[in-house]
Amino acid sequence: MSADPGDTDKPARSRSIPSLDGLRAVSIGLVVLAHWAQSRGSPISAGYLDSIAPLATLGVQIFFVISGFLITGILLSELERTRRIDLVRFYFRRTLRIFPAFYVFVVAAIVFSLAGFTDKLDARWLVPPITYSTNYFGSNWLLGHTWSLAIEEQFYLLWPAILLLLGKRKGVWIAVAAVVLAPAVRAYYMENGLAGFHFEAFMDGIAVGCLLAALQRRIAASAILNRVLRSPVLLVVPVLLLALTEATVRPRLGPLFYAADTLIYLTIAVGIYAAIHRSGDPVTRFLNHKAVARVGVLSYSIYLWQQMFLSPFDTPFVFPWNILLVLPFAWLSYVAVESPMLRLRQRLEPRLFRATERQEAGTATLVSIAG
Repeated sequence: MSADPGDTDKPARSRSIPSLDGLRAVSIGLVVLAHWAQSRGSPISAGYLDSIAPLATLGVQIFFVISGFLITGILLSELERTRRIDLVRFYFRRTLRIFPAFYVFVVAAIVFSLAGFTDKLDARWLVPPITYSTNYFGSNWLLGHTWSLAIEEQFYLLWPAILLLLGKRKGVWIAVAAVVLAPAVRAYYMENGLAGFHFEAFMDGIAVGCLLAALQRRIAASAILNRVLRSPVLLVVPVLLLALTEATVRPRLGPLFYAADTLIYLTIAVGIYAAIHRSGDPVTRFLNHKAVARVGVLSYSIYLWQQMFLSPFDTPFVFPWNILLVLPFAWLSYVAVESPMLRLRQRLEPRLFRATERQEAGTATLVSIAG
C-alpha cells in the first residue's frame, strides 16, 4: 500500500474536505485487517485468508485514488492561480511530509532486525526501499510494503511536470490513456510471468484520482449525475468493491480479471465524490466521526509501522501483542516526527518561497480585477 496516505500539504487540509480522513481510516483498516489475519497467532482461520488477504490491496487502491485526487487538486489550484507550478516548492513540501517518517521507520527496522525481533535485513533488501524502487526490485516482508510508497514517489516525479509542461487538458488525456492502457499492461505482465508491483501496472489507480480532481466541476454541473450520486443506490459501493476485489483473484474470469482493478478504481472514485458531497446518511456520519477521522490522520504512520508487527514469519510479536503495538508506535511517529516536520515546514516555507508568494498574491489580484 501506500500509498502515501499523508499526501495533503498539511494534516488539517483533508479535514476541510469532508470524509477524506474517514476514507483514509477505512483504507488503513483494510490493510491492518488483512495483515493481522496473516500474522502469527492470529485467531482467524486459515480457511478465510484467501478472502481476507486481498483487502490489503483494496486499502492501497483507495489510497492511490485519494492521492491522485488530492495532489491534482493542489496542483491545478496553483496552476489556475499563478499559471505555473513551483516544482521546487512542491518537492520541498513532499520531502518534509514523506521522507522523515519513512527513513526513521527504515532505521528502526534495521535496529529491530539486528536485535532479532524481526526478519533479517541485508543490503539487497535495503537498497530498493531507501531508493523508492521496491515496486521493481522487491524486498522482504519487513520493508515489502514500501512498493506502494515507491509508486507514490514515482507519481510525484511525473505528474507535476506533465501538468506544468503540457497543461490541464493534455494532462487529462494522458490520465485517460493511463486508465485505458493499464489493464492491457497487467494482462501482458501476468501472461508472461512478469506480474509484480510495477508503476505502469498500477497507474490507472492514481490516474482515476487525477481525473476526478480535474473533472469534478463538470461532474458537479451535471444535475442527472448528481442525483444519482446522492441517491441511496450509492450505498452499494462497498458491496461492489468487495465483489470486484474477489474478481481480482480469479483469473478464470478472463478479460474481467484484468479490468477488475480499473473497475475498482472507478468505483472508489464514485465513492470518494459521493462521500465528499453527501451528508447526513450513516456512511458519511461514520466517515466524519472524530475518532475515525483521527485514525485517518495517523494512517501514514500506521501503514509504515503495521508491517513491523503483523508478520506471518518467525517473530516474537504474536497475537494479541502484535496488533496492540501498532497504534502506539504509529502515534509516536506522528507526534515525534511528522508533526515537528510540519511545524518546520511552516516556518521555513515563507522564508524560502517569499518571492513565489508575492507572485501568487499579485496574480490573484490581477485575476480578481479581470474577473
